[in-house]
Amino acid sequence: MDVLVVSGPAGVGKSVTAFEASDQLRGGGEAHAVIDTDELDRIYPVPDDLSAITERNLAAIWAGYSERGCRRLILVGVYADSPKELEWIGRAVPGARFTL
Repeated sequence: MDVLVVSGPAGVGKSVTAFEASDQLRGGGEAHAVIDTDELDRIYPVPDDLSAITERNLAAIWAGYSERGCRRLILVGVYADSPKELEWIGRAVPGARFTL
């Protein structure tokens, strides 16, 4: 499972980069999905285990995409601690091979 992680601070063009990568994959006929992790944890009130909710939601969404034949994932988000973030992403996307 190839996972392209597009990360950086707000406003630097992560979404534009992800959409361009998606266009390239689409042009090559590659089954893939784009997920912006900012949308996986918009909940109020904010629970103490917010990162666990994000991981659980990514796992659920990816399972659905994977069942439909997606083998590539473009993941967009602001990740302050890359090694820690890659751990939970790896749990949510079994077999992930990361490109940063």
